[in-house]
Amino acid sequence: MPSPDFFRGLRNGLIISILLWVVIIVLARVLFLLCNIF
Repeated sequence: MPSPDFFRGLRNGLIISILLWVVIIVLARVLFLLCNIF
């Protein structure tokens, strides 16, 4: 059985990757809206 630190690191990595995806999606949406405005 892996150590608790392994699970903690796995969870942190998952949260970071999800946050990165959210930021990328929001930036893409903002750029799309700006391109439509101009």
